[in-house]
Amino acid sequence: SDGFNTIILAVPWRGFQRTLFPPSYDQANLAKLGKLLAAIDAAGLASIVRVSFPWHNDPDSELSFDERALGLFTRADVRAAWLDYLAVISRITARARNFRFAFFSWEDLPSIRELMVHRSRADRLQLAEPTGFRAFLSARFTLAQISELYGETFGDAAEIYIPLPDCAAYVSYSEFVNLRLNELLALGRSAWPGLSMQIRA
Repeated sequence: SDGFNTIILAVPWRGFQRTLFPPSYDQANLAKLGKLLAAIDAAGLASIVRVSFPWHNDPDSELSFDERALGLFTRADVRAAWLDYLAVISRITARARNFRFAFFSWEDLPSIRELMVHRSRADRLQLAEPTGFRAFLSARFTLAQISELYGETFGDAAEIYIPLPDCAAYVSYSEFVNLRLNELLALGRSAWPGLSMQIRA
């Protein structure tokens, strides 16, 4: 009666998928999701699900939200577990006649960008390789150009670390993160073809 016709449900990754290697699930949470979607149908409303929501206090869920989010950009085994989670949730939503679509949000993945300001230089140096940022930067600039962007001299590409916003190289890092988010969306669509991503310009 207030003019709303759609309900968005946040479906945490932790708490729903408890272990990743191999994937296992909280069956009670999966059943609750199905019941909520059925109730939404019964009310004549449409439903949307927000997947990959990282914050859940379940003590039995493997890896912290930060470890899972970083793992999406650094570890093939974490990405495989995420795809399994998407596939499981998609099968549940397929039973809801008024289900519209699923999305994940860049806001739910702060580990790759926003939380970098809280990591030490040593941590950011270690992450430059597995995230692919070092290769991304090296493919676009010479080492001399990279040194100019950072305002310091690098003798070897292995010295490149993830920059902070107070550095000219951060523009390239933002471009890199946007590329990786789009790659993640494409990967997610291999498990759930209609998956969307919430972005902000």
